[in-house]
Amino acid sequence: MSPPPLPLSPEIQQLVSTVQKSRLISADDFASLLDRASGNLRKDFDAFSDWLVKQGAFTDYQMSRLKQGTYQGLVLGHYHLLSPLGKGGMGTVFLARDIRSPEKRTAPASGLVALKILPPQKARSEDRALARFLREINLNKQVNHPHLTRMYEAGAIQNVHYIAMQYVRGKTLKDVITTNGPLPIADAARFFAEVADGLNHAHERGLIHRDIKPSNIMVTPNLHAKILDLGLAMMENEELPDDKTIVGGEGYVVGTMDFIAPEQIGTPTGVDGRADLYALGCTLYYTLTGHPPFPGGTSVEKMKKHLNEYPPLITDLNPTVPVEFAKLVEKIMHKVPEGRLQTAIIAREALARWGNATTARPMDVEADANPTEEIVLDLDSKPKESNNFFESIPVSIFEAKQKKHSKKAKETAEQPPLPSVPSAEDQKKADDGSDASQRKVKPSEGAPDEPQDETEPKRDRILFSPVVLIPAILFLLLLLATGIAGLIVLLR
Repeated sequence: MSPPPLPLSPEIQQLVSTVQKSRLISADDFASLLDRASGNLRKDFDAFSDWLVKQGAFTDYQMSRLKQGTYQGLVLGHYHLLSPLGKGGMGTVFLARDIRSPEKRTAPASGLVALKILPPQKARSEDRALARFLREINLNKQVNHPHLTRMYEAGAIQNVHYIAMQYVRGKTLKDVITTNGPLPIADAARFFAEVADGLNHAHERGLIHRDIKPSNIMVTPNLHAKILDLGLAMMENEELPDDKTIVGGEGYVVGTMDFIAPEQIGTPTGVDGRADLYALGCTLYYTLTGHPPFPGGTSVEKMKKHLNEYPPLITDLNPTVPVEFAKLVEKIMHKVPEGRLQTAIIAREALARWGNATTARPMDVEADANPTEEIVLDLDSKPKESNNFFESIPVSIFEAKQKKHSKKAKETAEQPPLPSVPSAEDQKKADDGSDASQRKVKPSEGAPDEPQDETEPKRDRILFSPVVLIPAILFLLLLLATGIAGLIVLLR
């Protein structure tokens, strides 16, 4: 008869209690695991927790929470949260597993989804956050395309709102360029033809993304494009909410300032699909050069540059780019919507001519082709900065009436656009004031925290500081006393 197992240490007993409350594993399965844990494992807290992860019972992320005594927030209804994927303004996106039987779930065979969660406290405290989240759910229902991430389902469980999206294994375009540098021309052209194809599908259904940028485009293992995040999208001619902070409006600019179209700055809700094409051009510029068209500076300065200035020539920054391809990118980035390629399908065809279709790999299959443990291990091995994942739900809002330009920003706004060679039509538009690139950002649209030019106030402070005034006054009193003394002598 085998001896009874050693008792668990008090610390491990506390961990066992937390696991049982978490609902991540059934009581029978966990009891079976405990029976297999023998010897020093039952005494060594770290060795025991590591062993549980190696058995595939928990992920590193789950175990890190359980070891802290936290069992809440690891299960949402029929979803088990495996690992964080991204964090943004409205919550966190998790890799999660749908534990329902295959015939009951809408996710692929593996059950893996990207689960976007709106924290309950944010939904309660910020009406606009909930409104945006519900809008995103409705907008996702409008699209279904290979180059757009799919929504499987959405809803609320115990007042926690969620969206279950297709999990795309790969990296964001931002991460790819940051790690590997600019893409070769043929690869970039083929890849962005796919982005344009996805946008064309959205535009045909009246949906405008309004936030195309490198961190909102995934690069799959087979180097195909997947557009993410409809958090700022809108439908053409839709009835707009009264709260302008939800979708933007007069005085509120929504989007990402490095890639925003000039017309989206002035009328965020009055744009059409050509605004997405401008952002696509800016993102392609980033892909070829390694940085956005107007790097550095404040958000207000970036907006003014999109309105008034031209970025450095792509061929100056990357001599491997053919002049004709650089001109195509410049055409897509034309500051006036009428000057751009007019539809995403035209952009797709123009880019595809530069791509190399013969080197394209087959489309990626759903995540069920990859073992769940391999995917989670890959995520756990990637370094993550604390509370600073890639932007998955970005939004920038500027309340114009409550902000002032600094003197420096005002001087920049009044500078003329960089010299270029406009067409006769463009010149005519500029002359009659219809060219959007000639508009100026109003002084009321400045940033509240923009540093002020303190040259003049500082000089005033020096002239009237006590260090200067007191000696001057003493010197004047001395002169006065000397003059009085001399007058007395003369009178005698």
